Amino acid sequence: MLRDPSIRSQHFGGEQMANLAAQFLETNEIRGSYLEFGVYRGSTFAQFYHAFRRRRLDVPMFGFDSFRGLPSAGDVDADPGFRRYAEGYFACSEAEARTALGYRRVPADAYTLIPGFYEDSLSPALYQRPGLSPAALVFLDCFYYRSTRAALRFITPTLQDGTVLMCNSYFRFKAHPDHGGRGALAEWCRQHPTIGLTEYAKFGTTGIAFVAHLTADDAGPA
Repeated sequence: MLRDPSIRSQHFGGEQMANLAAQFLETNEIRGSYLEFGVYRGSTFAQFYHAFRRRRLDVPMFGFDSFRGLPSAGDVDADPGFRRYAEGYFACSEAEARTALGYRRVPADAYTLIPGFYEDSLSPALYQRPGLSPAALVFLDCFYYRSTRAALRFITPTLQDGTVLMCNSYFRFKAHPDHGGRGALAEWCRQHPTIGLTEYAKFGTTGIAFVAHLTADDAGPA
């Protein structure tokens, strides 16, 4: 029973979710990029790379990370009573991340890394990067509300009908609806009422995946 993937557990974790999401893209003929926010040492990034390869999907891959660890907790996430990490936690330099990806058999020419804290690095000029938009799959592992909010603002123009939106830290902060990634996503949904999210799957301990649905007015750049 504990191995039943319909039950939230680590037995249906990142690797299984990567395979399921890749199959969803293939089955529904969704084309576009993979955008990951919160790369760290690249374990999830590599899982998706190999999942795409197994299904012979041509998916440009982009990773966004400060490569200096987490920022300090701010806004609602600074409230007492919730687990937080020290500023700089999960620090991993870009060079270290590239080395780790190499160990995981991800070739250097298969991806692009965008360094910097999101408030500084997520500029409109990035939309001109070949292959970045539209997004087929977005993986958010930003932990904090402020970081997730910045990532959501950036990905909004890249969304298409059927984009898979995965939130790895959705049920952190005791699953409180106003904190962390869950709070940022709820706020973003209120700001974009014509973008619908269909729950697709839960994975790991704190993750959830949605499928985005857009009206014609919300369709992002092709």
